Amino acid sequence: MFDSQNDPLRKSMPSWVILQEAAIQVWVRREHFGKLMLLPIVATVIVSYFQNLWDQPQTEEQPLVQIFVEAIFWIIPYGIISALFAIVIHRSILLDERTSSSRWIIRLGKREIIFTGWSFLIGGGVWGIVTIGAALIGVLAGSFNLLYSDLFSRMEETHPWLENIVQTIVIALSGFTIGFLVSYFSARTSLILPAIALDRRQNLEWAWTISKPHTMRLAVLVGVIPIASFLFQTLGSIWISELLWEPAFEVLSAFVYCFLLMLEITVLSLSYRWITDSASTTQPPTIAA
Repeated sequence: MFDSQNDPLRKSMPSWVILQEAAIQVWVRREHFGKLMLLPIVATVIVSYFQNLWDQPQTEEQPLVQIFVEAIFWIIPYGIISALFAIVIHRSILLDERTSSSRWIIRLGKREIIFTGWSFLIGGGVWGIVTIGAALIGVLAGSFNLLYSDLFSRMEETHPWLENIVQTIVIALSGFTIGFLVSYFSARTSLILPAIALDRRQNLEWAWTISKPHTMRLAVLVGVIPIASFLFQTLGSIWISELLWEPAFEVLSAFVYCFLLMLEITVLSLSYRWITDSASTTQPPTIAA
């Protein structure tokens, strides 16, 4: 835990301490959070089951527009589940609120609607960055490869180990660039979510301003770590799906997804607390339960 008396002049958000405190807070609330996870796990398994039924192999190639519409259709229930789950986690961390674990998902008041709307707006911004970035990089990579195709061919003939090395480098740089943009956008906008969970009417201008001094640390905490978590879940799913009975795999996937989401929300809550408290005082605050 960060002690302001030992370092009263510290202005930078203590990223490592926030990660440690997030793990502590989840452990302290393990019984409460364990009950809270039951509904989102069950809901996620149900949605995933129907999605798998819908995604059975098609006899004809699907149009791109249809694929896009179906993707949006399935994102909506997952987004609603995550948003409702996030609200109770934020309020538990920031207000020490212990709501009824068996009824939180049916509390669809004004707060939940606004929070869900902002979640979709920010999520839409993230996917917009990914889509536009991937399209632009694809065009640039194709143009670059076309212009220097002869040179690459001669290089590969002379040095066979260079085969596909250019494509690998382009993919790596592209992934890094898109990941950075997504992390930056998340860092500058995501603080509005815990504010709304606390019924504080803030806007993107406020989030953009208050996050500015801590952009890079926030980018790691609410950008890089969730992206790494997503990649971990994706790669793990590919490997484990062949080893487990399908219903067991769906339950395990839902549990891992909800558990990691809970950790990420806790990190965001603690980041929000530190930043808002430090903005209203002359000394950085202590992160406390």
